[in-house]
Amino acid sequence: MKDKILFVSLLIILLGCSVPQNSPSRLPTQEITPFKLPPTWTPTTTITPRPSATPFTVETFTPVPPITAIPQYTQTANPDDLWANYIALPSASGKWTAYFNINEIKVVNAATGKIWTLPCELFDRCQYILPLKWSQSEELLFFGASSYLAGVPQATTISFYSTAGKINVITGKWERLFPDPEGYFDFSISADDTYVAFTQLVQDELSDPLSVILTILNLKNHQQQSYSLGNGVGGNIVWSPYKARFIFQILDVNRGSSIVYYDADVDVLRYIVKEKKVLFSIQSWLEDNLVLIQEKDWQDQNPSLWYLNPFTNEFFAAPTATVTP
Repeated sequence: MKDKILFVSLLIILLGCSVPQNSPSRLPTQEITPFKLPPTWTPTTTITPRPSATPFTVETFTPVPPITAIPQYTQTANPDDLWANYIALPSASGKWTAYFNINEIKVVNAATGKIWTLPCELFDRCQYILPLKWSQSEELLFFGASSYLAGVPQATTISFYSTAGKINVITGKWERLFPDPEGYFDFSISADDTYVAFTQLVQDELSDPLSVILTILNLKNHQQQSYSLGNGVGGNIVWSPYKARFIFQILDVNRGSSIVYYDADVDVLRYIVKEKKVLFSIQSWLEDNLVLIQEKDWQDQNPSLWYLNPFTNEFFAAPTATVTP
């Protein structure tokens, strides 16, 4: 009986012991090698939560009343003598050229000499009017006008417009792209002329700081999507030359600068950089699907150039010789 008790005790001890297992070996971390993306590459999109962007869909769209105003039509036998003080923006084929200064746009047909004049005086308290983009068909010229007094906008900075419009160079008729918002806004047209994106400054109460509302409007079917993106001012919208996607920046003088990505085809918005203490200037979306960005230090504002991969959020140093002054 004593031997049986010893045997049972020994069996219980053996069953309670566990056999140790070998720990898996840690593989060395591989370095990430920068790469260039082919122009037609489309990333696999994963929709992730948007903690800082509150989307809201505008269900109804108020059509802009048709405008029958036609700019002044003139013709001259020798138009070359008229453009000494104008900047030229030719269409892709060179058939049409938009000559402009801050006071007016003159759209000229190179073959016939026909001229449409679009004066700044058409718009309330207008300080400048600028042509921004020719349509792919070359029949439309997109333009912006503003009553803003602090200077003419640059393409690589946040701009402040009060009217966004287009003129049909065949008929001379113009119209607004959307009703003028109460506050200033920045806007940009997609490469295929399907979308207009604009960042509006909104202040609900006098005590509240300015906040940014991003709106993407489909110019074909008038459907639109809007996002409330918090405090600051937004703009400097740069579209991809291949797809309906763009990046833009938000500047908050207290918190810093942010870069935001949006894909209109799949309705995905995400932050690439959020509230960094630098000043950004988005220069262009390049043919290799990288974005050229200038960055200035928050304090001494020394500039540096970077290539941004907008799909992986990676930055690569770029040559500084081409920095925009």
